[in-house]
Amino acid sequence: MKPLPILGTMFLSIFFFTSLHGQTDDPSMSLKFGAGQGTDTIVSSNTAADFLQGISINDIVGANRFYNEGYDGSRAVVTIAEGGHMWNGHDVLGHVTEFFDGRQSYSNSGINAGQLGDVNRHAVWVGHTAGGRETVTGREYQKGIAPGAALWSSAIATTWNGSPYTGSWSWSRGFAFTDAYALPMLTGANGRTTDVINSSWGFSSTTNSQIQGGNWIFSVTLDGIVQQSRATSVFAAGNEGPNSNTIRAPGNGYNSIVVGALGSDTSNPAYSTISNFSSRGPQRYVGPDGDFGNVRARVDITAPGQNMSLAFYGGTTGGNTGGTDSSNGATDWYTRNAQGTSFAAPVVSGGAGLLVDVAYDRFSNNIANARDGQVIKAVLLNSAAKPSGWDNGQTALGGFVSTTQALDYTYGAGMLDLNQAFEQYTSGTTDLAGNDGGTVQEIGWDFGVIDENASSEYFFDQRLVEGTTFTATLNWFVGRTWEGTASNGGITSTDDYFTDLSLELWTVDNSQLDSLVARSDAGFINTEHFSLELDETDFYALRVFWDGERYDFVNNSLQTYGLAWSATAVPEPGLTALAFLMLSIGCCQRRRK
Repeated sequence: MKPLPILGTMFLSIFFFTSLHGQTDDPSMSLKFGAGQGTDTIVSSNTAADFLQGISINDIVGANRFYNEGYDGSRAVVTIAEGGHMWNGHDVLGHVTEFFDGRQSYSNSGINAGQLGDVNRHAVWVGHTAGGRETVTGREYQKGIAPGAALWSSAIATTWNGSPYTGSWSWSRGFAFTDAYALPMLTGANGRTTDVINSSWGFSSTTNSQIQGGNWIFSVTLDGIVQQSRATSVFAAGNEGPNSNTIRAPGNGYNSIVVGALGSDTSNPAYSTISNFSSRGPQRYVGPDGDFGNVRARVDITAPGQNMSLAFYGGTTGGNTGGTDSSNGATDWYTRNAQGTSFAAPVVSGGAGLLVDVAYDRFSNNIANARDGQVIKAVLLNSAAKPSGWDNGQTALGGFVSTTQALDYTYGAGMLDLNQAFEQYTSGTTDLAGNDGGTVQEIGWDFGVIDENASSEYFFDQRLVEGTTFTATLNWFVGRTWEGTASNGGITSTDDYFTDLSLELWTVDNSQLDSLVARSDAGFINTEHFSLELDETDFYALRVFWDGERYDFVNNSLQTYGLAWSATAVPEPGLTALAFLMLSIGCCQRRRK
């Protein structure tokens, strides 16, 4: 086991991930909602004279598919972890009822908590995006992506820095950070812990190798809490693009979904290209096994993050401390043209909440696996749409397709597509009994456990046809442990193990693996992903393989994972008419290789 340093009192410079490119950042410029009909859920700002009548972000990402099936997130709990709290006085956030922060830990330590627990406008923007609710008929723009979800609020900051409206904040004891995550994720409220937690902030340092490399104590601690809770953690990538190596701690660890921003609402088609400001890889890898430089693909997925009309908080707390409230406490004001990866992340968090809603309804007998963060991440990534120019480094190598990168450095697996995510999650094979693979349909997902130096095979029950696009995603947690936070605020966490799994696609002959078709073996991240067009009609199998370990200080011999795959199996050319003829004369045979 490799212990990390114990930290005592620290003052950390933090910034929220909101780009100021074109954003209305002065509260005096925020506008009250206009009369008339809205469109549907969160809207963009620029394409309509009334900025509350813009493009539906919900429609862009395909969330309507969930709504049409009766799912709005109502069985899920989504937490917003920010410097300050959401304001449940705003019309769209009146359902925020649970608040977590380090207040009790500070009190027990006899420390003045300062601004701990302040309401902050950035949290309001983010909360609206993930799960705002319509309170007046006709104001559909009030709805977030998962409007039915229970919204919890978690706050970290003990000090707000700089002039009003700049948004920089810091904390002075480790439990301000750990309580903000451990309380909703491990302790919870009313018999529940959070299913999804969203964070749209990051450290401001651009040079510290640990902040860049994913092994700083706060990244390790967050990863440990995520692993223990099995919840889905989502982080904004940051707004330091288009440069590489710009994804900051703690989100640049391993066990969260990192989200880049798409823009804009005036592009054609809307929200189909990366925002220039969106942070991206290749990202630095620094671990117990060494510093390997910029070798990680750390962005996982992208979502709309520009030109958004979001709920406004004008009070004089949080990042507004020292300013004035031009809204005079209005509960129905909205900010125009909010943009940044801060808002792309909660779009994905809301999507994760919709999946969890389905899980509690359809997979209640297996809810631990169905809501597991490894599974939710695999499903979201595997269903993502590939933008123009998407490139994960796949090359033809010795007769098969190979990638050691897995994800695109800029887009990750692609653009959030909740319409396809619904299909991915509910169609075909939905978790197999046991932990070692089996027979599967052409689309589905599985929660698995693999033994050291072993493999799990997934055999498709029918031929996959030449020309079919086949996509598969494997995700697993890096083994990290948060051991506790002392009364003086010192954090103790350990970096335990990093299993190296690979993902392969094979042709099958007589129920045995025959020829290797594709392989993803990215040695510096805990996600494998490939997407390719099959060049022959055949029986196939996926193989998850324990390929070694980057490091292991605890003699770990088991690794859990989430796996998702998708293919379109259609009749072989020329066989449809023959099959119909055979059926018409009462004679049908099944071809097998």
